[in-house]
This record gives sequence, C-alpha cells and structure tokens, in this order.
Amino acid sequence: MLSEPQSQPAALSEMDRPESSVGDRNGKRWMARLVISVLLVGTAVGWYIVSGSAQGDAPWGFARAELVDQAVGAEQYWRNLASGCDDWEQQQPADRAMLRRQFVEFRAHFQKLFALPHQPLNPTDRAWLDAKLIEWDEGFDRHATDIETLVLPFDHVRRQLAMTMRKIGNQLRFRANQATESTAIDTAAEQVSPE
Repeated sequence: MLSEPQSQPAALSEMDRPESSVGDRNGKRWMARLVISVLLVGTAVGWYIVSGSAQGDAPWGFARAELVDQAVGAEQYWRNLASGCDDWEQQQPADRAMLRRQFVEFRAHFQKLFALPHQPLNPTDRAWLDAKLIEWDEGFDRHATDIETLVLPFDHVRRQLAMTMRKIGNQLRFRANQATESTAIDTAAEQVSPE
C-alpha cells in the first residue's frame, strides 16, 4: 500500500509568528532578577542561621516600623523613607559576605514598600514613588550582581552601593522639601482667602 505523502505545514507569515523579541527579553530579565533575588535571600537566611545574628539585632532600614507609618503627613513620610536609606550609612560591612547579608536584608524590607498604599501621599506623588521604586529595585539588581560575581573589588562595590543609597535618600528628601513648600503655600492661601 502506498501512503499518501504527508503535507508539510505552511510557513508562518510575519503576522502568525509569536512575539519573541521584546516579550522574551523582558521574561528573561524577570527570570534573571528572580534567580538573583532567590540566591541573595537564600544566602542571607543561611548567614542568619550560621551566625545567629537574627536574634537581638535592632531593626534598621525599612524594617523600622515608624518609617512606613501611614498616619503621618506627606513631608514626614518622605523624610521617613529617606531615613531608611540613611541607615545604610550606619552599616559598616567588613567583608563581602557581610555586605551580601546586609544588602539582602535591606532589599527584602525595601521590596515591602511595593505593597504599601502610601496613604500620606497624593496620587501624583504615589505614582512618582511607584515608578521610582521599580527603577531603584532594577538598580539594586546591578548591585546584587556586583556583590555575587566578585569581578569588582569589595571596596568599590561597597562605595557604589553607598552612593546609590545617598542618591535615593536625596531624591526622597527633595520630595519632602517640595511637600513642605506646598503645605506652606496652601496654609498661606487659606489665611488670605475669606471664608
């Protein structure tokens, strides 16, 4: 018996091809970030278990509950967030392992900011902060890579990370100053306008 030749599937036209360029790259970036985050968190948990440093340490960075208090005014909220970055300056890692542990701990608490409603802020400020949180977290990916790869010298990595924290803190303080100016203008307008 002769079988009929099987027909070959027609070549996909440009319109029928799956999106592979942009979607795959974003998916790969997301997966790389996930893998790096999991490695860093795993390293920190292991460090805590081995060193026993999880007990007795005072909260710092965004682990301090008062820094994310939703019942304060906008100016104070911005200053509180800046203070969370300022805490990084108080950390003095002696080696790459300690830097890794502190960075993982800081970043874990930083990432909790994504879930907060940021109630003290107006919608425009919330949108600005949400966009900046994403931008800063992507920057932290680069620092995580620098910490893990051992390509750059320890002191260089530590200085770069400190500069990033200062930059973020300064941006947050700038927003606090804008909130102060806005409040002062609103207060002056209320005093001038007849009721």
